[in-house]
Amino acid sequence: TVTDFQWTNPHVFIEMDVPDASGGSKHYTVECASPNVLTRVGWKFNLIKRGDKISALINPLKNGSPGGMLENVTLSDGRTFSDSNPPGGVFAR
Repeated sequence: TVTDFQWTNPHVFIEMDVPDASGGSKHYTVECASPNVLTRVGWKFNLIKRGDKISALINPLKNGSPGGMLENVTLSDGRTFSDSNPPGGVFAR
């Protein structure tokens, strides 16, 4: 469940509460690309709203904290949006 969507420079952030195995939830901070990059791949500043139920594929933080860098997000209506990063974060040249 989205708790906040921050359409800010230099990076967009999605704050969300994610259910855990004990029946509670963990708060995740998910970093995205810049608003400029996301706009180019179809995102809008109002695409995600507080209270939305979404599914996010992230590259987790190395220190194990709940959060990471977004790969893609699936909205409750089934639409999927990428962060525009190549898989694995490696840029082809």
